Amino acid sequence: MPEILLQTSLPPSNLPYLIAAFVVTGLVFLGYIFFIIRRRQETEREINRLRQTAADDGSGALEQP
Repeated sequence: MPEILLQTSLPPSNLPYLIAAFVVTGLVFLGYIFFIIRRRQETEREINRLRQTAADDGSGALEQP
């Protein structure tokens, strides 16, 4: 234990690994957000297509309120 108290050099820094972890996590998060936005747009287009198909058929079952 006394050797640790007399140690004059600093322990190795893990700061580059911490920054790399934050960068990777941020990129994964942004990729996920991009994926969710694309899926939402595709779903909205499909819903609009189905509404148009229902309106063309005259059934009116999927009309907007």
